[in-house]
Amino acid sequence: LELLGDVDVVLDPFPFGGGVTTLEALSQGAVVVTLPSRQSVVRLASGFFEHLGIQEPLVAPDTASFVQEAVRLANDPEHRSHWRRRIQDTLSMLYEADDVVSEWATFLGNLRGLLRHLPATW
Repeated sequence: LELLGDVDVVLDPFPFGGGVTTLEALSQGAVVVTLPSRQSVVRLASGFFEHLGIQEPLVAPDTASFVQEAVRLANDPEHRSHWRRRIQDTLSMLYEADDVVSEWATFLGNLRGLLRHLPATW
């Protein structure tokens, strides 16, 4: 995890998003650029950014914008620092928000209930 704090920019992979890896990168203050897919299951990074109140340019609307922003972040230390500070200033909204913790607890409770009904050999 410490290595993520030293990177200039993390590219959220597509067409399948990074999920937990993206959360780990954000937790270390790394700047992430994502290109959301049409499939909801792979739109995690854009959902994280939406919760943080961050959209463009880190949530790219198309491939050309994704590449353009990644290159700019890699080559422009001031721009990168701006977004790193913005992410760090808003992280508590993602990691410490009561509604997020409550939703996660509900999800895990529902999952536990479903798993109880599966055959033991599965």
